[in-house]
Amino acid sequence: MGVATRLPGRARLAGLAVAINVSPVQFHRAGLADRIEKILAESRIDPARIELEITETALLDAEAAVLTTMEQLHQRKVSFALDDFGTGYACLTSLRRFPFDKIKIDRSFVSNVGSTIDATIVHAVVSIGRALGLKVVAEGVETVEHQKFVATAGVHAMQGYLFARPLKSADVARFVAEFHDRFRPPTVAAR
Repeated sequence: MGVATRLPGRARLAGLAVAINVSPVQFHRAGLADRIEKILAESRIDPARIELEITETALLDAEAAVLTTMEQLHQRKVSFALDDFGTGYACLTSLRRFPFDKIKIDRSFVSNVGSTIDATIVHAVVSIGRALGLKVVAEGVETVEHQKFVATAGVHAMQGYLFARPLKSADVARFVAEFHDRFRPPTVAAR
C-alpha cells in the first residue's frame, strides 16, 4: 500500500483501486480489521479504494469471526471479492452469508474457452453476480480469445497476462501512467 502514496500524478489515480489477497491464516488472526484500519489511517488511503480478496478457504473456519471482521471493514467502505469463485466448497452459501461486492471467476474456467461446460459455468456465474448486484471479474485472461469470450459473457472486468505481468513495486508508477495514457477515455469538446 505504500506504493500508492508515492505514485506521481495522484489525479491519475482517482479511479484506481488496490486489490489485496488475504490468506486464510491472515484472516483468522485476531485484530485484522484493526490492523487494516491503522494502515489505512497511516497511509491516508481512502478505504473505498481497497478491495480485499478472500478465497472460500478463509471462510470455512471461524465463520462468525470472519463475518464480524468483514462487516467491520465493510462499514469503513473496504470492499471484498470472493476470489477463485467456483473452486471452493460452499460458493453459493458464501454469497448469501458474507458481504461480498465482487465475484472473481477462477482462471480454470476462462482458460478452456472451447469447453461448452466451462462456457456455461462462466455465463451462469455472470448471471448470478448480476442478479445479486455483484461485480464479476474474469481471472486468467491471457489471450485475445479469452478476452472476447469473457466480454461476450458480460463480465464487468478482466485481469490476466494479456493486460500485465506481475510488476516490481518500482515499476508500478510507470505502468499506471502508461496504462492511463493508453486507455484514456476520449474527451468530447463542448459545442
